[in-house]
Amino acid sequence: GRYQSKRYMTHGNRSWLPAHTIVDVSAGLEAAHWSAQLYVNNLLDDDSIRSGLENPDYGFDATAQGGISNGVNLILPPPRTLGIRLSYRY
Repeated sequence: GRYQSKRYMTHGNRSWLPAHTIVDVSAGLEAAHWSAQLYVNNLLDDDSIRSGLENPDYGFDATAQGGISNGVNLILPPPRTLGIRLSYRY
């Protein structure tokens, strides 16, 4: 598992990303020539925004004084993912 506390994205601390916890689990079997692993990423299906960036917003003047306001682009996290990994060594 991983925990990330709240963190600020911008100068002046006006934009921030929330705290989140990610839990991944896996279990597998291995023999002389093969292996199999079952995994679940983001077990709790935490959909907290984990990354983003601030950039100038040239199309909207929030100050009404001719200045350039800032926009924030947020990146959605990957959902819960289930899978199996198989390998064969020869």
